[in-house]
Amino acid sequence: MKSPIDYQRFAVLFVDDEEQALRGFKRYFSRELRVHTAPSVDAAVEVLDAHGDEIGVLLTDQRMPGKPGVELLDLMRERHPEIVRILTTGYTNLPETIEAVNRGEIFRYVPKPWKPELLLAELKHALELFALRRERGLLLEEKLSVRQRQAQSNRMRELVAMVGSLHRLRRAQGALRAFFTQLIDLAPAMPVKDSRGWEPEKMWEQVHREANGMFWLGRHIAQQLDGDYALNDEIEPFSVLESAVDQIDIEVERRFPQTLPSIRGNEGMFSRLAGILLREAERMRGDRLPVFGAEEKGGGIRLMVNIPGPVTFPAEGSLLTSAPSGVEVTDRPFHGDLFTAYLITYHLGGAFKTSYGDGLTYQADLPADPLSAEEEVTEPDWMDGILARLEGLGEMADF
Repeated sequence: MKSPIDYQRFAVLFVDDEEQALRGFKRYFSRELRVHTAPSVDAAVEVLDAHGDEIGVLLTDQRMPGKPGVELLDLMRERHPEIVRILTTGYTNLPETIEAVNRGEIFRYVPKPWKPELLLAELKHALELFALRRERGLLLEEKLSVRQRQAQSNRMRELVAMVGSLHRLRRAQGALRAFFTQLIDLAPAMPVKDSRGWEPEKMWEQVHREANGMFWLGRHIAQQLDGDYALNDEIEPFSVLESAVDQIDIEVERRFPQTLPSIRGNEGMFSRLAGILLREAERMRGDRLPVFGAEEKGGGIRLMVNIPGPVTFPAEGSLLTSAPSGVEVTDRPFHGDLFTAYLITYHLGGAFKTSYGDGLTYQADLPADPLSAEEEVTEPDWMDGILARLEGLGEMADF
C-alpha cells in the first residue's frame, strides 16, 4: 500500500547521551527516514534552531547528564509546538515521565529497550500526524488571510460611507485616497514594535473592535471639525501657530517667520491642523527635538513637522481606525487625528503628505484662497486600485 506521506519530507531528531545509541539509531532508521541526532538537550536546541522548519518529530531520552529530556519537551512545546514529541527511557516509574504524559507534552512514551521495527512504525505515525498539523496550519493561515482582506475591504468601504456623510466637507474623497495611498507607500519601510498577527481565537474580537472603532472615528472627526466648515476668515498664520505651540505646551524647534503671508480659509480648522501636527510630533518623538515650521509657498503657506529618527511605529491597534490594544474605543484611535489632518488640509484646498526616511515628516501645503484651488477629480474606481495594492503587500494584519 502506498505511504500516505513522503517520510523523507520531514526529519526526526533523536536525543540521547549515549554515543552508541545515537550511532545505532542513525544506522537503522536513516534507511527510511531523515535523521538528526544530538547528545544533549543543549545540542538538541542548536539543531532545532538550525533545522527547526524541517524537523517533524522529536524523540528524546529522559535520563541524561545535565538537563533531562522533559526539560527539552517543555522548551519545544513553547518554541515549536507543532513538532510531535516522543519520550523514551528505561526508568518506567520516573515521576517526571508520568508528569510529562499527564501534561500532554508528549505524543507517545516508548520504554527502553525498544524494538526497532515497532519504533519505526511509531515514528512514521508521528510524521503523518505532523504533516497533517502542518497542512491544517497552512489552510488556516490561508483562511485567515482571506478574512483579513475582507475586513480591510469592509473598513475602507465603511470609511468611504462615513466620510460621505460629512457632506459639507470639501474634497473629502481626495483626502481619503491620499491617506490610503501614503500609508500603503510607507508601510513596507515602517519599523514596528512587536508586530501582532491575527491569532485565530482573537480574530472576531479584532474585527468587532475595528467596527466599533470605525463608528467612533466618525464621531471623533465631526467633533474635531466642530461643525464649522465656512471659508471666510482672513488667517494670520504666524499668530495662530505661535498660539498653538503655547497652548499645547510641547518642546519643539520653531521655524516660522513673522512675515508669513495671510491666507483665506477657516481659522478654527487651521488652528486644529497645527494642533494635530504638534500632538503627532510629541507622540512620535524620540530623543531629539522635533521641528515645527512654516514657509511661504506659491502665495500660500507650507506647514511642516519633522520628527528626527529613528522613529519606531507602535504595532498595537490599526493605522486606520483602532484604538491601541487594551484601550477602549472611547479613547482616541491610533492615527484618527492624522486622518483628520488630511480632511482639514483638503477642505482648505491643500494637499497633505507623509514621508518616512531618516525621520518622519508631515507636510501640509495650503493655498492663499481655498475656493480658487483647482478641484481634484477622483475616479469612480479609485478604491479598487487601493484594495489591489493592499493585497499585494501580503500580510497586513495591523493595518
